[in-house]
Amino acid sequence: MRCWVFLLLILTTSIHCFGNGGLISRCLFKRREHIYFSCPKGRVIYRPTIFLGKGNQSTCSYQDGDCVGQSLSMLKQNNKCYWRESCSVGWRNGQIILKTDDRRCTGETANYVAYSNPFCIKKEHLFNICDANEKEIDVIEGVIRSHEEYPWSYGSAKQKCTKIITVNQGYRWKLMIDDVETEDGDFLIIRDIANDIIYNVTTALSKTLTGISGQVEINFITSPGVKTSRGFVIRFQKERIRLSTDIFNKTYSDTLQVFASIEECINSKNDRILLTCPLDEVIYKPEVSVGASNDNLCYHRDGDCTGLIHTLLAQRNGCYWSNSCNLSWREGIPITMTSVERCFILMPSYTMMSYFQCVPKGQVHNICDDNYWEITETNGLIKSHDSFPWNYPAVTKTCRKRLRVNKKFGVRLFTDDFDLDLDTSKERVNIWYVSLNGHRVKRKKLRGNDTVDFITLHGCIDIEFKTSEHSKTGRGFVFRFELALTNQTENDVIGDELETCGGKLTYFPKRPKRTKRKHKVKKGNKGDVKKQRSRNKKRAPGNKNRRKMLNRRRRKFKKGKRLHGKQHRKN
Repeated sequence: MRCWVFLLLILTTSIHCFGNGGLISRCLFKRREHIYFSCPKGRVIYRPTIFLGKGNQSTCSYQDGDCVGQSLSMLKQNNKCYWRESCSVGWRNGQIILKTDDRRCTGETANYVAYSNPFCIKKEHLFNICDANEKEIDVIEGVIRSHEEYPWSYGSAKQKCTKIITVNQGYRWKLMIDDVETEDGDFLIIRDIANDIIYNVTTALSKTLTGISGQVEINFITSPGVKTSRGFVIRFQKERIRLSTDIFNKTYSDTLQVFASIEECINSKNDRILLTCPLDEVIYKPEVSVGASNDNLCYHRDGDCTGLIHTLLAQRNGCYWSNSCNLSWREGIPITMTSVERCFILMPSYTMMSYFQCVPKGQVHNICDDNYWEITETNGLIKSHDSFPWNYPAVTKTCRKRLRVNKKFGVRLFTDDFDLDLDTSKERVNIWYVSLNGHRVKRKKLRGNDTVDFITLHGCIDIEFKTSEHSKTGRGFVFRFELALTNQTENDVIGDELETCGGKLTYFPKRPKRTKRKHKVKKGNKGDVKKQRSRNKKRAPGNKNRRKMLNRRRRKFKKGKRLHGKQHRKN
């Protein structure tokens, strides 16, 4: 995934590559502003990022070629946020850029500030490489740092510190070297013990090392003397190798990243932020909300009323599938969307931006797009309509797409969001499995708020979405698909070999039209033919009511005739 490249200037320049790829920015026009980073309980902030910039005054967002850097006060606040559960960062208009690697930018007055949601890591999964109490690490994920005070400079003593990460059979390891800055004569050495490979790491440059099972040894060797360098931080993760047995026994699990929320006060003046994704990527799931603090604070605490105001709801939905969008709010608008009755119509005191994703535009597919009928990517999203999460149109329509399966790694299809009108029986999503020879079998019918987690290692998947003109509610759906299996060796390359399943001939083949049954006319003379035609007319559906009427008249006539005969005999 393409990443933004930012200049986080902590005494010298380092390069960051973020998981979601998105930025939040705003103009510097207020006298004083504050934001708050908050992690869930038991987690701490990892690599908070906030910087000043000078660019196009009309957009107030980061563009290539902008002057970016930090002021001294912002640098201190940024560093203090490391390893804390929550923190605040403030700025004012007229900020001067002082810490930058571009000399032309030194002394420039910034016109915007930009930041992003930082990672939150478990506090017990944070390790100092020189802590002698835990030499061997046996947790699924965590962070190893050079010293407790990172990103301030590390100590001046001579020492050799070691940590060993043990990776069990059936797992693969991944080391993400997020930052490295060492003095001359100091070394960071990583050794893959199983394969006897040694890496002498000098710069980070978002480098990632991977391997299969075994042990990984990390050594940090320092020499005596005064230090001005930051040291290093390394994220590690153990991923279970997904095999076919795990798929059928459902013993696999997803590793979710947790991000800090960004909170700030709602005041009498209009506030505005800009969400931006890298070029050729779009915004997905912007999670924004408001809260009413019980203690009149500008950040969230347990027990606060949370929800949405109607203006933010409309703006949030409009951000979906755009490269950038604005969110604005002001004081005096009550909470109108909440799951707690006592919170309804309360006045919010703060906003909370939990997270938003940036997704490559080419990996987002509309099931009702008639320009193509099959999907050949290995991962991406399938949405019900272009205006999701607004309700889908109330029209009678059937939309279809075929998802081709990777021959070696299979595919996993699961619901990310699903909401159809349950009162309309004709609205549903059908999921079909298509065998290699083109035979189709319906595997799932989804209605209302149903979910699915469907995995296949061969064949194809056909998805059918049916809507009705009687629809009243329903946001639609978003399906996410990815490879079902993971590579078992380093040489196991993901190829482009996909199943064909008979091609377009087996893609929802049309049923033959039923022909109307014609009444046969027996051969014979003209009189017989006329009699047969008259009989056929009497049998025709259009004459059914007429025949009933004639039969009633005959019965009445016969009944009247019988009554008349009885009266005549009495006389």
